[in-house]
Amino acid sequence: MELADLIDGLSRPRALPPPGCACDRVDVIQTHASVLFLAGERVFKLKKPADLGFLDFSTLEKRRRACEDEVRLNRRLAPSVYLGVRPVVIDEGAVRLGDAAEQGRAIDWVVEMVRLPAPRMLDAMLARDETPDLGALVDLIADFHDGARSDSDVARYGEPDGVLARVMENLDELTHAASGRAPEVVSLASRVRTFTDGYLERHAALIAVRPSKGRIREGHGDLHAGNICFADSGLVVYDCIEFAEAFRCLDVAAEIAFLAMDLDARGHPELADEVTGRYATRTADGGVRALAPLYRAHYACVRAKVALARSGDGAPRNSDLDEAHAYAALGAGWALPPCVVITCGLPGTGKSFAGRAVATALRARMLRSDVLRREVACPDAPRRFDDALNEGAYDPGVTDRTYAAMLERGRAEIESGRSVVLDATFPSRGRRDAAIAMARDLGAPCLVLHTTASEATVRDRLGRRPTEPGNVSDAGWRVYEVARGRFEAPGGAGVMEVGEGTGPGLIAARAVGRLIRSSEDPAVGGGTR
Repeated sequence: MELADLIDGLSRPRALPPPGCACDRVDVIQTHASVLFLAGERVFKLKKPADLGFLDFSTLEKRRRACEDEVRLNRRLAPSVYLGVRPVVIDEGAVRLGDAAEQGRAIDWVVEMVRLPAPRMLDAMLARDETPDLGALVDLIADFHDGARSDSDVARYGEPDGVLARVMENLDELTHAASGRAPEVVSLASRVRTFTDGYLERHAALIAVRPSKGRIREGHGDLHAGNICFADSGLVVYDCIEFAEAFRCLDVAAEIAFLAMDLDARGHPELADEVTGRYATRTADGGVRALAPLYRAHYACVRAKVALARSGDGAPRNSDLDEAHAYAALGAGWALPPCVVITCGLPGTGKSFAGRAVATALRARMLRSDVLRREVACPDAPRRFDDALNEGAYDPGVTDRTYAAMLERGRAEIESGRSVVLDATFPSRGRRDAAIAMARDLGAPCLVLHTTASEATVRDRLGRRPTEPGNVSDAGWRVYEVARGRFEAPGGAGVMEVGEGTGPGLIAARAVGRLIRSSEDPAVGGGTR
């Protein structure tokens, strides 16, 4: 049966058994390797008949074994979620799920699971700015690793030559997937390769002793926020990698780094560092911190490759392409020292949007003038959204104190070893020069993001601000009009132009690429006006 017909058949409620599947609708989610059927209290996972190189589900027998392995392996961390494997059968031309007695009639196989509450998934919670008890998660993972397989068949995956081969093979595959599609990704992958070569050389002795120390375990292999659920019934970690032993037999430092990288990518570098530190302390394993940059860069590039792989040989969707750019930028960001990024542009042109994209790639602290204006300069001033540029929150004295506070805090971030994004209008050469001078004084690569947008777009954005959830800016149309007449547009080698409609991933990729070139050749970052 063709895959499309099989999906169509299993999408009909009558094809799925009660009581857990008693429902009027079946929702279908597809990934590059599987199809999920969400029905009432159950989820059924069908493996696509594909051979993608790193996984092979091309025959019925291979899919059956993969389903059985998925249940067996995932019951280690989610025993109550994975219910078993069921055959797919045909009755009078109609597809349905069968029971154990009908295995001989199977035309395919599915994994049956209990459906977990979507709002309690860690990715959904983080998107709501809700942070659960990550200490409990660290304890669960540490206990899991402590009891996981660590025999010689597992330990061989942590040998230095194997680590090097795996990391470099992924970069080769990413470069191949991005060639002709995403030149920025190709360039960033090259930078990650250089960074990785140096990191592996400097930490060769540490990596060499990890297998004999019992640090290589048959772990989860895909530990990210989308596979973690803080359900009322308890913490659940599910959907481990079943199709390739080499992907789940890994250094525990790599497993934790995957989760940390995912938290970085979601804009939570402080949580990433917290998880890394807590695990290292909990397990008395200093190698977890030492190897974090290597593995976080590696897994960011793995996710970039996966984003491009979703399209197969065809042109990737814009969303997948932008995701690949974002992950490649995150991986390459590890090749940089602490950096200073300055946003520059009129109100409503997308400064914070661009700054946030770059801050995520650099795991940077983002200092916003709109927040500092209230916090430092005029906390009690009413929000009016119609102040002129010299009134209220935009009084010249308030503005001076806001920029001074931004530079003071920015300097502290760089001195602490963290990149910083200074998110403000920076309307004049004098304002920009002060920030650039700070970066040069600290030896930090520096880049100015100059954002622009059409007047129609700006008017629409500013008009929505008073009722927009989470908005912290007071700038309305009157501020824009006055600022436009006084704005001194930047120029020079240290300026990156960002027009409206550019995806955040591409913004980040271009900015990280520029910063890397600036760090290698300071002249590239010079000449800013």
